[in-house]
Amino acid sequence: MTENSILLTENYSRRSVLLTLLCIMTFISSGIFVVISVLGIFSSHWFSIFLEHYTPGFGGRGGKILLLISFGSLLVFGFSLWGSILMFFRKKIGFILYIIPNGLLMILNILICFVTYNVYSIGYLALSILFIILYSTQIKTMK
Repeated sequence: MTENSILLTENYSRRSVLLTLLCIMTFISSGIFVVISVLGIFSSHWFSIFLEHYTPGFGGRGGKILLLISFGSLLVFGFSLWGSILMFFRKKIGFILYIIPNGLLMILNILICFVTYNVYSIGYLALSILFIILYSTQIKTMK
């Protein structure tokens, strides 16, 4: 092997610092939302009792709404977390698993921005677009 081919295979086998940082930040944020979603699933019954006490007749529906939102966010952030773990180990399928739920969240955020002007939704949307662009620059280092 020539010196150039050794350097190319050596660079290909190493994960970039940017990819490592992106994966760690995604792992932390998605992990927090997965924990919050699981807590929402298990606390939906207590939430329903709380709502029924203060707003009679709405408690059952409020608990079911919280349960549905918690399951949905568990799926979305679970896939995002799984995708970031796979990208950490340089698997291209992880990028797809990251793009799908974050694309759905971006569509939801765009709808929220049109209905209510919310600075946090715009910030989350901008950050999501930035992360997707930065992850897409790292695809060449994945298998």
